[in-house]
Amino acid sequence: MPRNLQPQKYLASIFVVEPAWGSSAKLAKHLAQMLGKEGIDVSAMPLEVPAEAPPEIPRIALVSVTQSWQVYASFMRIDLNLLPSRLGESDRRLSSAEFWFTAGRLFSRLLEELALDVNRIAAVLEAAADTTDTEGSPDDYVRRRFLSADLPQGLHSDTHDSEAHVYQRPRWSTEQREVVLNKIFRIKALHANILEGKRNSLFIEIDCNTIPDDPSIRFSGGELKAFYEQMPKWTKDTISGCLEGMQL
Repeated sequence: MPRNLQPQKYLASIFVVEPAWGSSAKLAKHLAQMLGKEGIDVSAMPLEVPAEAPPEIPRIALVSVTQSWQVYASFMRIDLNLLPSRLGESDRRLSSAEFWFTAGRLFSRLLEELALDVNRIAAVLEAAADTTDTEGSPDDYVRRRFLSADLPQGLHSDTHDSEAHVYQRPRWSTEQREVVLNKIFRIKALHANILEGKRNSLFIEIDCNTIPDDPSIRFSGGELKAFYEQMPKWTKDTISGCLEGMQL
């Protein structure tokens, strides 16, 4: 099996109780200015959303020229996306750790400047490894690793043929509180398709978020930064615990 995973997507999200930015135009301008200070150039992309649309539907979209950087905001959440495969020469390139640090710094400043009530934090990493030129199929790897192997303590696997989900609910301590995290590792075998130019590969997704078991929780800017600063370690620990010798 291959040893290196190639990042496909980074997603950082904060969930708000009530939007405090007044208008979509105001928030879009604020986000564009803040991203500009980080060396990320984005511009507004028009979204035609009816006023009566559900609150989770994005009202704001900001994208870079290559669409490698994307920001979406609804009345319930704000998402920061990075798609590394679309990065162009003019785009700022970040390592995995740099992306998470940037997300934490951006959301922390946004919370403080707009007085946001953030009650949930989330992060998702998607990555893939090409297995076309290696021995054994990606299906064999998934079945061998997750149907028969003993996973580290605290990890629980739900496996179906060429796909597996591994669950963990650790506790994360901040200066203000102790929070239960919902950590999900997903792996799926993808097969070659000559017509579509696809090759055999393993696709993984690491999803880490705070479980909203206490509706009164409001995270501080410092906690947002601390959460995302932990993501490189959480990602590394999850990959080393679930995969045999692979690294990002």
